[in-house]
Amino acid sequence: MYETISVKTVLIEITNMCNMRCTHCYNSFDRELHPKPCYMTLENVKHIIEKCILYKLNKLYISGGEPLCHPDITRIIDLCGNYPDVYFTITTNGLLLTEEIINQIEQYTNICVQISVDGLSKEVYEAQRGIGTFEKFISVLDMLISSKIKYLTARTCVTKLNYQEVKYIYEHLLNHNIMPSFLFVNQMGNAAKNWDILSLSMANQLKVLNDINVLNKKYSQTITPPEPVSTCNFTENVEVKSMLIKYDGNIAPCQYFYSENLGNIFEKDVSEILNYENLKDYYELARRRKNFLESSNMCSNCKIKRICSLGCIGLAKICGDSMGLDGQCSYRMHVVSMYSNGIIPMPKKEEEDLV
Repeated sequence: MYETISVKTVLIEITNMCNMRCTHCYNSFDRELHPKPCYMTLENVKHIIEKCILYKLNKLYISGGEPLCHPDITRIIDLCGNYPDVYFTITTNGLLLTEEIINQIEQYTNICVQISVDGLSKEVYEAQRGIGTFEKFISVLDMLISSKIKYLTARTCVTKLNYQEVKYIYEHLLNHNIMPSFLFVNQMGNAAKNWDILSLSMANQLKVLNDINVLNKKYSQTITPPEPVSTCNFTENVEVKSMLIKYDGNIAPCQYFYSENLGNIFEKDVSEILNYENLKDYYELARRRKNFLESSNMCSNCKIKRICSLGCIGLAKICGDSMGLDGQCSYRMHVVSMYSNGIIPMPKKEEEDLV
């Protein structure tokens, strides 16, 4: 067992504010609890970066909310640029990007922009992002494509509203030197309220998986499809992969346990917060869940139980019981079968959903 847990990336929420109210947003629950605008000070952002460097963490995400809502965002960009050995990614919906901000980011080779691309047609994009947003989004995307920013990536939250555009999004972005990435919508925040219109059928999920794998082969890429979560950060012998620092400095165990607090980055060192003793309750929960599921009827007859790591505790919590299943079992079995046999076994009752 680890004395101090290793992490791969750090997410720094510099604000809880956002300029959009997207149907699929997972983070909306926090803005409901804390509607007052909260902004991390420039000094506190610097404090976090310095602490991360001491802990040899050099992959930091500047997020929110929408980070470009921060009144000091240009100063934060310059601050990030002053640490050339640290790789920063600004995650943004893009609508607040200006030519001036893009020109500023172009000066730094250690800053990446990750823009949300949830559709490339007006109807699809605005179904998720809101009426009157598409033209501005396309304008910003064109500016990024024409820019000299060294690293550009995109993230698509795949839902029932946009899954048919995944192939188009993949090819359009790749053809313009923007590296795409994809994830399925989770039942959190606004998405939980809009689940009936957002949730994908099994057939649609498998179609997306197959579309991306076919395109990977066509373009010799290794872009990861939105596969089911294989394990949990707190499963024994699995290192914690990311650390989430909220705008007030509190650190959440993961995005799915957002309201819980491991400690405050302004009060403790990273090594104190990520010490095994500080995380032992989560490791104990993972151990008890593993023993419970492996001895229960829920998993005893599963065809992939010998290779399954039981998925995500956080998703299980969203499904109603952190000791239970994570809601991805059926999809997980189909994915394993697909990779084992080179085919996707479609569930017959949902085949009509495929287009």
